[in-house]
Amino acid sequence: MAHSASGIVPVNAYLFRLHVTNNALCPLCRWPETLQHRFFSCTYVRPLWTLVEQWMSAAVAEPVTISPEAAIFLQYPDFKDTFYLRRLQILSGEQKLSVWLQRNGKKYDRARITGIDIHRLFIYFVRVRVRADFHRLDQDTFSRLWCQGDPPLASAAGRLLTLYID
Repeated sequence: MAHSASGIVPVNAYLFRLHVTNNALCPLCRWPETLQHRFFSCTYVRPLWTLVEQWMSAAVAEPVTISPEAAIFLQYPDFKDTFYLRRLQILSGEQKLSVWLQRNGKKYDRARITGIDIHRLFIYFVRVRVRADFHRLDQDTFSRLWCQGDPPLASAAGRLLTLYID
């Protein structure tokens, strides 16, 4: 059973109901900022889920669709190989971190954040994660996690790593 994270993640709609903030709007797109909106349906966020869906579809060789339940409550689809689930969990975490950091930059620092900024930060985090995994995991585990699919996100030949993450 999914639990509500709305009391844990301080989105504006929740903070507004508690009279902590003066509006319930998303700092990026100005729609009401609910938990689902922040991490799934915001026009600044949805393209990242599309990218994750494309990467996962390439890895499993069939269409993968990420639902709001998967994005928010970690109710991921079942995969034959547990490495696919692990990859999806990693990508989801990096995506949410990117969104949250950029959202906070816009809200608290008044930074000029665009969808491209969020996309770039997400790509940066994924690249850093893949590079770190290349150095810390054995070659078989790394290959099963990141080198599956057409196109793969990475390839490894000995100690040479090539990334295909744009």
